[in-house]
Amino acid sequence: MSSNISTLHRLRRAVQTGAIYWLDPLFADRHPGEGLSKLIRTAGPAVRLLQPNDRWNLAAFIDDWARVLDEQPLQPLPPSKRIFTFGCYRGQFTRDLVLAFLLAWRGHHVTCGYLPKLRSPIKPPLADAENVQSYLAEVLGKVGPLTRGRVTCIDMSAWRDKGGEIDEAFLASISRADTIMYTRREKLDLGVSEIGRTYAYFETIGRDAQSAAMEFFARHGRDFDLAVIANGASFENGHFCHAAKLSGVPVNTHEKFAFANVIVVNHGDAFFHFKDLDRIWFRRDELGFMNEPTRTAVIDKGWDLLNQRRGSTGRAWGWQYQKGRTNRSPEDITRLLGVERGKFALICPNVPFDAGYEGWLEIFPSMRDWLVETTRHLLEHHDIKIVARAHPAETRPGYGEEKLASLFAEAGISSDRLVVVPGDGDVNTYDLMPLCRFAAVFASTTGIEIAMHDKPVLAGASVYYARCGISLPASTKEQYFAALDRLAIGEETAPESLADDAAMLYFMFHYLLQWRFPYDKPSQITATPPRKLVRSRDIDVFAETLDVLAMTTEEFEAALPRLVRADLIDRRFGLAPYAAAPPSSETEVPE
Repeated sequence: MSSNISTLHRLRRAVQTGAIYWLDPLFADRHPGEGLSKLIRTAGPAVRLLQPNDRWNLAAFIDDWARVLDEQPLQPLPPSKRIFTFGCYRGQFTRDLVLAFLLAWRGHHVTCGYLPKLRSPIKPPLADAENVQSYLAEVLGKVGPLTRGRVTCIDMSAWRDKGGEIDEAFLASISRADTIMYTRREKLDLGVSEIGRTYAYFETIGRDAQSAAMEFFARHGRDFDLAVIANGASFENGHFCHAAKLSGVPVNTHEKFAFANVIVVNHGDAFFHFKDLDRIWFRRDELGFMNEPTRTAVIDKGWDLLNQRRGSTGRAWGWQYQKGRTNRSPEDITRLLGVERGKFALICPNVPFDAGYEGWLEIFPSMRDWLVETTRHLLEHHDIKIVARAHPAETRPGYGEEKLASLFAEAGISSDRLVVVPGDGDVNTYDLMPLCRFAAVFASTTGIEIAMHDKPVLAGASVYYARCGISLPASTKEQYFAALDRLAIGEETAPESLADDAAMLYFMFHYLLQWRFPYDKPSQITATPPRKLVRSRDIDVFAETLDVLAMTTEEFEAALPRLVRADLIDRRFGLAPYAAAPPSSETEVPE
C-alpha cells in the first residue's frame, strides 16, 4: 500500500512540476477568457491535480473549495459574524479565498472584497493583463450561487471613483514604505526618474484603494461585524486596514511570519504592531506563566528556539540566515575583531528595505538615519569601540544594494574604533551577543535575543518589545541619545530580571502569538483541499485559529485564559511552534 501511495505522490509531483514549467507560463501575461474558463471548470478533476494558480485555474478549484460548506461543522460553533475580507495580488489571493470558505464553514457570512490585481506588488512587471477584471468577475461571480450566499465576492474597484475621503498623511507614509520595499533602498531621491515613477505608481494605487475602501466602509461599515485582512501594513491591504479602523469596523490582520504552517494574528491593527503580545505579556501572571515549573519551562523553550536560530538548525524556522562559524571561542572572536570582551557596543540593523513600516518611525525617519546618527554619536562623544554586524540577509539575491558598509561610506563614517562585519562575514551574530557591553538595534527581533544574554538594549524604532520593558524606554531623539550616553559610560546596566524576561517574551512571541494554519504553499491546498482538511485529525487546532481570527479584540481578551493558559502549552505546541505535522507530508513543488 505504501509503495502505491509513494508512486501516486511521485506521479502527482511530476504532473505539478510539468504544469509549473509548461502551463503556468502560458498565463504569465494574460488570463483565460470566458470560454476557456468554462473549459477549465469542466475539466476540474484533472486540473485539481495541479497546484492552484490564481492567474488561470481558479475556476476549477472554486467549485471544489465551496464543497467544504457541505461538511459537518465542528462543534461548538462560534457566534456567527458578518466578515469582510480583502484580496489583492497573486498567491495571497488564493489563500484569502480559501480562508473565506473556511470562515464560512465556521458559520460566518463572508464578503470577499477584492481588487483585480494578480501581479506581485514588488516584482516587475507591475501592470496586470488587460483582461484581469473580466477574468476574475467571471470566475468569482460563481461563488455566491455555489455557497448559497454564505460567501460573496465584490470588485472594490467599482468604489474607486465615488469620492471617498483620503488620509493624505497616511497615504504619503505608506507610499514611501511601498517604494522602499519595491526598490530595495531606503534613500529615495524622487528626482531620479525610476524612483519618482515608482513612488507615483504606489501613490496612485494607494489613493485609488483608500478612496474605494473609505467610501465602501462609509456606506456599508454597519453591514459588517469584523474585517479580516492579510498583513494590513503595506500596499492596498494597508489602505483597507486603515480605512476599516477609521470607519469604526473592527479589524484583525494575519501574516505568515517566521515559521512554516503558522500565521501571526493581531487583533485591532496591522500585524507588525503585535498588540496581542501586549495582551498576553501583561497578563502573564494571571495566565500562569510566572508559576514554577512553567516559568522555567517556557524560558528553556525560548532558549531552545534561539539556539536553533544561532546555528540555522531545526525545522521550526522558515528562514535560516546565519552562516558564521559557531565553534569559535570568545577569545578567538575578540582577537579577530580587535575588541575586548564587555568593552564594545554592538549595533545590529535590519535589512534596510524591511524597516520602514508606518508606526515604527516615531524616533528616526528611517533605519538608515538611526544607523548613521547612532554610530556617529558614539564615535564623536565616547571612546567605546563599536562592532556593527550587518543583517545576514543583506547578501541574499534581490535584497538590494544598500549594504551596511556602503551606508557608512556614503555617510563618511570611518574610524579605527568601528568594526564592520558584513552580512556574509564569518562571525556568528549570536556569538557577539554575550561579549558586548550593550547593544543598539532598530526594530529587529535581535533586540530580544541580545537581552536574553543579559545585555541592555536600546531600540531606535517603536517596537513591541520596548513596550514590554525589554529595551530601554525612548520615544524621542532626546530620550534615545540620553539613554545611549548612559549606556556608553556604564551608568545604565541590565535589570536583574532582564535575561529571563526576554526569554519568556521570546517564547511568547514565537509560540503564543502564532497560530496553526495548514496552507503555506499552493501544493498543500491540492494535497489537502478544504473539504478534506475539515475531516483531518488536526482540524480542532486549525478551527481554533479560524475562531481566533474571527474574534473581536474584546472577545479575544476575554478568551485568553482559555486559549493561552500555561497548562495548554504542551497540547498546543509540544517542542515546536506547532503541535503536529502539517496535514500533508508531500514534498513541496517549487513555485
